[in-house]
Amino acid sequence: MWDAVGGDSVANLGACVRRLKGCNSPVSAVAWSPEGELLVSGNTDGMLRWWDVAQGKSVATVQAHDGWVRSIQVSPDGRMAASCGEPGVIKLWDIQSRQHISTIRSNRPYERLTITGVTGLTEAQKVTLRALGAVE
Repeated sequence: MWDAVGGDSVANLGACVRRLKGCNSPVSAVAWSPEGELLVSGNTDGMLRWWDVAQGKSVATVQAHDGWVRSIQVSPDGRMAASCGEPGVIKLWDIQSRQHISTIRSNRPYERLTITGVTGLTEAQKVTLRALGAVE
């Protein structure tokens, strides 16, 4: 559960105007669309959720990251969002379609190292190397 706060007057500042329900884990990040009609939230379970603020309901949910969502930003034109998850991973999203556009990640120690045909490695070692950026 997450409370949206707002209002046009000083008297309403900080007053709860809408309660958004539907999250199964704690909210770790939020970002408003430029018009203030849409809210994107990220949870500690890696989920991104799009909210229609006027209706007070979730309109879409996607599994965005393996770990918790650390930050979300919406572009100034309101067309894209960026979510930051596990260290070094940023994902770009189309706001309207809620589709994943691309992933940006920092280079890992073995980024793009080809291990195809390499002998003498156990399956566990190959899994570790792939997690560190190696490819087959």
